Amino acid sequence: MRLFGIAITIILTFNTITYGQSNSYNEDIVSYLEVNGTETQYAQAVEQLFVMLSKQYAGNNISNDVWRQLETKYKTKALKSIKLLLVTPYRTTFSHDNIKRMLAFYNTEAGKQMMIDPTKLTKAQKSVAGDFYASDAGAKLLENKTSLEQRVAEVSEIWSRDLYRMVTEDLQQMGYTTGQ
Repeated sequence: MRLFGIAITIILTFNTITYGQSNSYNEDIVSYLEVNGTETQYAQAVEQLFVMLSKQYAGNNISNDVWRQLETKYKTKALKSIKLLLVTPYRTTFSHDNIKRMLAFYNTEAGKQMMIDPTKLTKAQKSVAGDFYASDAGAKLLENKTSLEQRVAEVSEIWSRDLYRMVTEDLQQMGYTTGQ
């Protein structure tokens, strides 16, 4: 299973690098992931990982400074990594034009409100959201939601496993073990 994870990571990384010729496409996907709430979800996942690890290593009396240093060391890298890994599933699902339209929508007040609380959309915001979801990009987003979520979940599992492994290896190198 570990080899499978490594193979997937290599393939995804290779695909991301291969697509380097069209950096604006990749950059637009990364920007979309930042505005549509994806980056925030992964930031929370990193924070939850550190909460879980602090419980697993509770018997070690690891100082808050050590936890902060580790979180600082890994959080930015982990968020950059997941966004790059997610480029491939989005590129294989959406055209650059689709991504631009999705990015434009999530930069509107309606798109921002959708991320906060869609039940509180104003009438005007509902109209903007309705227009977006009736567009080719919005329809494609809805149509591919399940398959995209599945591919994103696969990438996320590999990413979180690798992050967990790296942090626990650092803790072990510092002399900490679980269950002390």
